[in-house]
Amino acid sequence: MSPTSFTNHSLQAYNRDLEGLINHILELGGLVEKQLDLAVSAMQTGSVDEAREVRQLDRLVNETEQHTDQAAIRLVARHQPAASDLRLIISSLRIGIDLERIGDEVVKLARMVEHFEQLGEACTQVQTYPKFYELVEMARAMLKKSLDAYARLDLKEAVQLLEEEEEADALYEEIMKSVIEDFNQQTGADVKCFLEFVTSIKAVERMTDHLANMAESIIYIINGRDVRSADHAMIEKLMKQAESDGE
Repeated sequence: MSPTSFTNHSLQAYNRDLEGLINHILELGGLVEKQLDLAVSAMQTGSVDEAREVRQLDRLVNETEQHTDQAAIRLVARHQPAASDLRLIISSLRIGIDLERIGDEVVKLARMVEHFEQLGEACTQVQTYPKFYELVEMARAMLKKSLDAYARLDLKEAVQLLEEEEEADALYEEIMKSVIEDFNQQTGADVKCFLEFVTSIKAVERMTDHLANMAESIIYIINGRDVRSADHAMIEKLMKQAESDGE
């Protein structure tokens, strides 16, 4: 199953508008992926130029998200979509909002690079910094998987994202605990470094929250189930269903 399975209506204009909405979401996702890749590169190299490019891309992300809104409004106004199509439209709108907000969080990583450049190299010597990269890479992988799950309407991948978000939360808690310990142990540590670092850690954790929201929206498109605020037991049940459907 894929979003294109929705575009089999007799009215070609309806098909075009549905395809347009799907393409806007995938374009938006590609831009946010590029943003995050640039931000990671900027953190690794300390490149202020790449950090600025991340912030410049944010304008394009915002514009593309607005185009997604407009495409959804046109669909509803012109075609009075049936229930299954309406699920796709509503969920795509939610996904667009989550992607735009992920872009906002990525900008915070870029700002950290710019501020660290001003504060000095000591900021990147915090012991927890390598662990932070694990969380960032987890978010990158989840973003890629979420876009793939949307493009193919893959239930198993969507449910896996909910599991991975739980893992990301656990890693986030571990990192925050270590940051506090680092700060208490370092005499003369620059408080501004730690504040910038904590802001970025929280930004990545929020990214994973939005990616879990996207997974919930994809599941809703596929089977009409509202799994927002799903607990671990429900996630396990959904995974069993996904594995059963795949056999």
